[in-house]
Amino acid sequence: LTSDIQRKDSLNLALVTNLKRSLANVNDEDIQIEVKKGVVYVSLSDKMLFKSGSDQINSRAEEVLGKVAKVINDHKGIEILVEGHTDSVPIKNDRIRDNWDLSVLRATAVVRNLQTKHGVDPARMTAGGRSEYLP
Repeated sequence: LTSDIQRKDSLNLALVTNLKRSLANVNDEDIQIEVKKGVVYVSLSDKMLFKSGSDQINSRAEEVLGKVAKVINDHKGIEILVEGHTDSVPIKNDRIRDNWDLSVLRATAVVRNLQTKHGVDPARMTAGGRSEYLP
């Protein structure tokens, strides 16, 4: 058990190191990388990824997602959960019912981007939405 924990900690450290190296030129306020309870979290700011009320990925985010995808593809044994979030500004239109819908659409947009543009195996990814909660 101890060796399994040490192995996972070692893999997480390698993953964090590779992510930080790959994303070194990204503005620090736009990205956060941390380990909590044995899970590596990569948080990208909403303003970097999307305009308010939109699920269309900004061109500025394309380069960052490509760098994250390269690290993901280099670490074949990890699974990826992409969580979409929103601001607290209510939204409703013909396509999006509310912020829950928007958060799921944002997560799905990132998963599809990682899959179609960067070759990340879709079987390794899950998309989920958090709306404006748990930012």
